This record gives sequence, C-alpha cells and structure tokens, in this order.
Amino acid sequence: MKKTVFLLLPLMLITFCAYSREYNPFGPAVRPVKPESEQVLKGCPLFRLSTDEAPLSYILACAYDSILVVSLDKNEFVTGVFDISRGELVGKYIHKGRGPMELLSFSSTYQCWDERDSLYLNCFDVSGQNNFVSFNITAAVKDGEIKLRRIGEFIPVTLNARKADDSTNVYYRLTDNTMALERFTKNGHLLNSWKLFPDIPMTNFSIMSFGLALSDDGTKAAIAMTAFPCLNILDMVTGERKSVTFARRIGFEPVYDTYRSSFTYPEISSCCGTFTSGDLVCVRTDNVGDSNGDAKSALLIFDWDGNLKYRLLISEDLATYGTVFDPVHKKMYCCTEDDDTLYCYDLSGYL
Repeated sequence: MKKTVFLLLPLMLITFCAYSREYNPFGPAVRPVKPESEQVLKGCPLFRLSTDEAPLSYILACAYDSILVVSLDKNEFVTGVFDISRGELVGKYIHKGRGPMELLSFSSTYQCWDERDSLYLNCFDVSGQNNFVSFNITAAVKDGEIKLRRIGEFIPVTLNARKADDSTNVYYRLTDNTMALERFTKNGHLLNSWKLFPDIPMTNFSIMSFGLALSDDGTKAAIAMTAFPCLNILDMVTGERKSVTFARRIGFEPVYDTYRSSFTYPEISSCCGTFTSGDLVCVRTDNVGDSNGDAKSALLIFDWDGNLKYRLLISEDLATYGTVFDPVHKKMYCCTEDDDTLYCYDLSGYL
C-alpha cells in the first residue's frame, strides 16, 4: 500500500505542475476540476420556433415563467415573444431603427424580472446608439405599446452591459487597447476597472469571446470561455481571480497561435451559455468528450469557488445560439440544431 502511494505521489505532482504552468490569459493558475456527481439530464421537446411557413433567424434571449424572448435577425423587428405554455409566437416588437423607441440591434443581458405586474428585460443596442435599456414586455404584448426605459449612460466602445445592482452597471468594453469589465454608476461615473486578458490585443479579441453572468448581489462575475474549456471567476470587491478547467487541458496557446496566423476559429465551442442561480454558476458546453458517445452537450454546475458540483449529460444535438434559464420554475431552454425544436430541462433537483 505504501509503495503504491509513493508511486502515485510523483504522478500527482507532475499533473499539478503541468496545470499550474499552463498559460492562462485571465491570470491565475488553472485548477483542474472533476464533477462531484455525473448524471443524465432528460429534455422534454415542446414546439418548433421556426417553421417552413414562418422562418425565423433568431437567438434565445431570455425566459421567465411562461414567456420566451428571442433576438431577431433579418427582420424589421429586433425581438419576438413566445408563449411557452401555448407553444406559439405572440408577436414581434421594437422596430429596427434610430428613432424613438427603436433599436438597431438587440443584445440581451439575460436579465428578466417582474415588477409591479409587468415583465421587463434588459437589452443593449451595440451596433447603433449604445442604448442600455429595459424593455416592458407586458406593455408590448398587452397593448402593442413599446416602452424602452434607459437604465445606464452612454459609455463608448461597449460590447455589452449588465445591471449589477440598483445603483451600478457593469460594462464589457474597450479601454487602453484591450477589453475590460468596468463598473459605472447609473450616471456614468467610473468606479472600478478590471482588464480581463491584458496580454491579448484588441485586434485578436474575437478569440476571447465568453459567456458572462453576475452573482445575484452583483459582486462576482463568471466568465466562461467560448473557445476553451475554462471557467473564470472575478471577485469585483477584492479583485481576486480564479480559473478552473473541466477538461484535461485548456490548450490555449496552440489554438491562439493558429488563430493569429490564419484567423481560424476553433471548430468546437466550449461555452454555449452561462447563467447563475443563487450560489451556483451554470455553464452549458458542447465540449463533452463522453466516453460512450451518447452525450453531445452537458450542463456544468459550479459553486462560486469553482468547484464542479454536477456534470449533467445531454443527448440532444443542441444549437450553440442561446441557452436561457427561467428562474421562476428553474428550467433551462435550448433549441435543437436541425429543426429548431425548443427543449425544456428541469433543473429544480440540482439548483
């Protein structure tokens, strides 16, 4: 027994050192994690969002109770609203334009809430006026009235924004030739700034795409990489950074070198959606590597220390464009790649 232990110890040290030496553009050493529990997550098919009679080009934006909101492309409207319980499109809203109560684009911040019997969604117009607004979904569905309430000042060169708390917003934006998360007051006063990947120049930032979610109190950011199997956690109070990988290796440098030389993006995405629920961080990934070949996707559930609590295997061939979470019923919604069928996954037993 002692001999076995002594033989395993050098191997464990070599493995640890290999991970700790691996370059991580986020900063800290990357800690490998394994799930405390691995289970199969069963999905329930609901209905098709796009049909031959009514084709849509869309991205899932938000879900709340029985409402599903999508961002529309190639359409005169920028958003559509579905009633999940009835399985039908309720309507299309917000004309595309620069006028009052119009947007040129619709980038959801995945923040949807109920206030005074009205349902609101925060959204950001990245290609036009850089508007950070809340959209009154209830007023649009009931009365056809478009109400967009500004919830943050114009901050130049912003790719997306999040409401952090009642008095501050967090912006993902360009500053000093690199990208950063910055916390501003509602009237545009800068409070804090965190350069996420200081070694990566602005010209190469498309390779550093990620899914972003904030903790309920707005003090922590979960950053799940699109191209690499890595979850990064930023404490926006202390500045502490943590990184974990849920694969054998990240392999950042060879993929990044290939991208810089040929602008070839990785074929397999690692993160296809990030959301939080209480003290847990959820990452949907297609980088599964299931030994049986049955699972195509997985939902990874972490705590805010980066510990991997669950690895929930998903057999459906899910599209990469959008993963949304309904906080009311604790359900995740995704669409299949081939026929736009909306699938529902009950997470109440894990969250």
